[in-house]
Amino acid sequence: MNERIRELARQSGIIKYDSDGKASEVERFAELIVMDCASIVYNNSDDEQGESLSRLILDSYGVE
Repeated sequence: MNERIRELARQSGIIKYDSDGKASEVERFAELIVMDCASIVYNNSDDEQGESLSRLILDSYGVE
């Protein structure tokens, strides 16, 4: 899990780990939110700035 997402999950009190010490569905949920936000920025911009900002959002949270 990306460190920023992990820290936000920890702060919210929702992070849970399975028996292997891996984060549960919280990680995937956070990634989907980040991807959706990046998509909104990208789809509502008419120029290269939208693409740059979308990439910045994804990179900030380590989402591909």
